[in-house]
Formats: sequence, structure tokens, C-alpha cells
Amino acid sequence: MVQVLIGIIILAIILFGAVFAFQKITGRRIQALKDRREDLRQLHVDKQVETGHQLSLTGQSLTAFNGLTDEYQSVETKTLPQVDQVINQLMVDARGINFVKTRNELQQATDLLDEATDKLTHVQGGLEALKKVDSDHRAAVNQLEKKYQDLRKVLLSQNLSFGPSIDKLEHNLAELEDQFDEFTNLSQQGDHVAAQKVLDQLTEGTDDLDHLIDTIPPLYRDFKSGFSDQLNDIVDGYQQMTSQNFVFGNVDIPGQVNRIKGEIQTANQHLSDLDVATTTADNHNIEVQIDDLYAVLEKEVKAKPEVDDQNEELQAFLAHAKQQNRALQVELDRLGQSYVLNHGELDNAQTLATEIEKIEEYYRTDVNALATHTDSYSNIQQHQLDQLQTLTQIEQQQRQINDGIKGLGAQEQKARQRFQQFDNQMHTIKRQLESLNLPGLPKDYLDYFYVVSDEVEKLGGALSRTQINMEDVTKQLVMIQADLATLTEKSNDVRDSAVLAEQLLQYANRYRNSDEEMVAASQRAQQLFDRDYKYSESLETIANALEKIEPGAYKRIEDSYYGNQPETPTSQA
Repeated sequence: MVQVLIGIIILAIILFGAVFAFQKITGRRIQALKDRREDLRQLHVDKQVETGHQLSLTGQSLTAFNGLTDEYQSVETKTLPQVDQVINQLMVDARGINFVKTRNELQQATDLLDEATDKLTHVQGGLEALKKVDSDHRAAVNQLEKKYQDLRKVLLSQNLSFGPSIDKLEHNLAELEDQFDEFTNLSQQGDHVAAQKVLDQLTEGTDDLDHLIDTIPPLYRDFKSGFSDQLNDIVDGYQQMTSQNFVFGNVDIPGQVNRIKGEIQTANQHLSDLDVATTTADNHNIEVQIDDLYAVLEKEVKAKPEVDDQNEELQAFLAHAKQQNRALQVELDRLGQSYVLNHGELDNAQTLATEIEKIEEYYRTDVNALATHTDSYSNIQQHQLDQLQTLTQIEQQQRQINDGIKGLGAQEQKARQRFQQFDNQMHTIKRQLESLNLPGLPKDYLDYFYVVSDEVEKLGGALSRTQINMEDVTKQLVMIQADLATLTEKSNDVRDSAVLAEQLLQYANRYRNSDEEMVAASQRAQQLFDRDYKYSESLETIANALEKIEPGAYKRIEDSYYGNQPETPTSQA
């Protein structure tokens, strides 16, 4: 019984110790929660939110601020009161022994503090970001205001450089000033959305005005002085040149100057309307027209010395071309007495003479225009260049005609020499064949011989005419040269075949009484020789028969013949 009592006492002591320990630990944890709760209070997020209300926020920034404010209010009115309530309840429950409830309340307070800490940290970060946005916004507004003031100073101090556009530029400046006032009032009233719209318009208007102030002065400077000075320069140059008898053809320089002045007035009107794009196009168009007028004056100034120099050159060239043509026609007339001119050389020379006369007529017209000042130097310069080019072509054509006829006499002499050579060669061939005392000649050979003979005779007739056609004579010379070479080859074949056939027939006589085949071959070969005049067939017949009886005999006789054969004219082409 005593032991049970002792056990109960010990168990009670243990339970009391455990409860005491749990309460101590819970007390420390509750104090930690209180410390965290105090730390959140010390963040003074409320003051930061209050400061945020003083920021000049607009648009998305204002929306973001409102969201952060709502988030802060949610923590301040809901989350933190819940934390306080749970902590107060913990302080009561911690004295009891409901460990489970106390543990749950500790976890609930911790979670609520974690949530509050995260949200307040987020609110602080957001407010800092908005503060920077506000700072940047104020800097942008200050910069925009400074830009506006700078533009205002430029317009006031340099108003003359803007010409007719100054009135509308000052009107735009006044509108910007009104927009600044409206923006300031809306910002002070807290109407940030409306203020942002005005600020956007103000920014765009300031940029537009800045662009106009940069662009207009150089445009107006061109209209006021640049173009005017250039037009005055052109008019002065034109008057000086006309006083020196310059002519400008169809270009009405005074009329174009007046038209450009009218376009400058139109451009000034566009400038006064602040229509920079159209004014820029006007400016470019006027520049091009002024450059064109300068080019006209410069072209005539440069053309004058060229015309003076080319005038003398053209005069000398004309005289040379006329003299060359006269000499060419005289030579053609002389040669035409003795030769046929196949390519219309005389007609071509007369055509060239007509062209020279036309050029001379144009030349005189230009000389008269220079004397009477009725055409521009540039036009006359182009006429001269065209005439010089045509005269150069005429000179080349006359030289080609002359080159084609200047060798006719030498060609005739050479043709006569070659005709004599051909005639002598024909007589030589005939004498050599007659010296062989042959019974006759093959018909195909005689036909070819007479053809070549007729060709040589025809060539002689062509060279005997009053007007020799050297082109035709040249063709005949080429043809006879080739045909005579062939005739020479045929003549040599006839001669060699006949002589060798006779020698083999004589050599074969030694076998006439001993070989019947040789007798028959000799008779056949003799018949071909004496009656048919087929000397090559006769040679082949007797050579084949002899080769059967005495191999090598024909080769020996042939080698002996060609070895002793002297070189004769008939063997040459």
C-alpha cells in the first residue's frame, strides 16, 4: 500500500514537472511571438503609406499604390488583430494543461505573423518602387518644363530666324503653357488619370515644337537669303553673258527665275502653316531648278572656247577631206580606163563628196549663227562634234577605197608574169610528151590537158582586154595554179608509166621463147601500149608476169629508172 502511494507521488511529481516545463517553453514561444508582433509595429508601414498618398502618382502607378494600400489595410485590420487575439488566448491557455490546443494556437499565431510579415514586406518594397517612379516622374516633368522654357527662350531670342512661321510657333507655345497650367492643377487636385492624359499631350506637343524649331530656320534661311542670292547671281550672270552675245536657245532664264520666285512665295506660305514636309519638298524642287539654271550658264561658258578651237579644226578637216576626195575621184577615173572597178568605188567616192558638201553647208550655217548670235555655243559645239565624227568616218572610208585600188597596177604586172609562167609550163609539158614518140595519149589525159590549156588561153584573153577585171583574173590565177599542178602530176604519171612499160617489154623478150604466160602477157601489154594508150595498165600487166618468173626484176628496173631520172619542169607544180 505504501509502495502504491509512493508510486502515485512520484508520478505526480513527474507530471507536475512536465507541465511546468511545457508552460515555460510555451511562455518563451509566446514572448517570441510578441517580439515579432512588435517588430512589425516598428516597421511604421503606416507612415510609409501616408507618405505614398503625397506622391504625384498617375495611371498604372496610382493603381499599384491603391493595391498596396488595400493590402496594408488588410494586414492592419484583419491579420494583426487576429494575431493579437491568438496571443492573448495563448497566454490564458498556457496556464492549463490542454497541450494540443496550445500547440495549435502557437502554430496559428506563427502562420499569421508569417503572412503579415510577407505582406508588409511586399507593401514596403512596392512603396519604395512607387517612390522611385514618382521621383523619376517629377524629374521627367522638370526636364519637360526645362525643355519648354528653352524652346520659349529660342522663340523669343531668335524669332526673326523663323520667318512667317513665328506666329503659329508662338501660338503652339502658348497652348503648351496652358497645358502646363492644366497639368499642375490636376496634379494638385489629385486627378492623376486626367493629369497623365494632359502630360502625354504636353510631351507630344513639346517634341513637335522642338522639331519645328530645329527644322524651320535652315529652310527659311534658304528662302530668305540662299535662294534669293543665287537667283540674283544667275540674273547678273545672264545679263553679263547676253551683253557678250551669248545665246541660250530655248531656255528662258528670266522666265524661269520669275517662276522660281513664285515657288519661293508658295513655300513661304507652307512654312507659315508649319507644313514642314511640303516645305522641304518645295526646298528640294527649288534647289534642283536653280542648279539647272547654273548648269545652263556654265555649259555655255565652257562651250565658247571649245567652239573657237574646233571651228579652226573643222575648217582644216573639211579642206583636207575635199582635197582627198578630189584626188580619189581623179585616180578612180584614171584606173577606170584600164580596170573594172567591181565594188562601186567611184559611186561611193561621189556619195562621200556629197556628204562632205552637206557638212560644209552645216559648217557655214554655224559660222553664220556665230556671227549673227542666233544659236547657243553649246548647240554649235554639238554640231561641230557631230561633223568632226562624220568627217573622221569619211576619211576612213576614202582611205579604204584608196587602199583597195592602189595595187591594181602591181597586181596586173604580177598576173602577166604568172600567165607567162603558166604558158611556158604548158609548152614544156607538151614538148616532153612529144619527145617520147608515144603512139598516142589517153583520152582522159587529153581532155584534162585541153581544159587547162583553155584556162590559160582564157587568162591571156582577160589580160588583153581594154578594162581588166583584176578580181576575176585573181580567181583564174588561183584555179589555173591548182589545175596545172594536177596536170603536171598526170603528165609525169603518163611519162613514167610509158617509159617503164617499154623497158619491161624489152627485158621480157628474153623469156618469150621459154614461157607461154610471158608471151601472152607481153602481147597483152603491147596491145594496151600501142592501141589503147593505157600505159599504166600495160606496165602493170608486164610487171606482174615478169615478177612471177623473176622476182625483184621490176623493182630493180624501176629503181634504176627513177635513180637516173633528172628533175624536169614537168615534175614541179
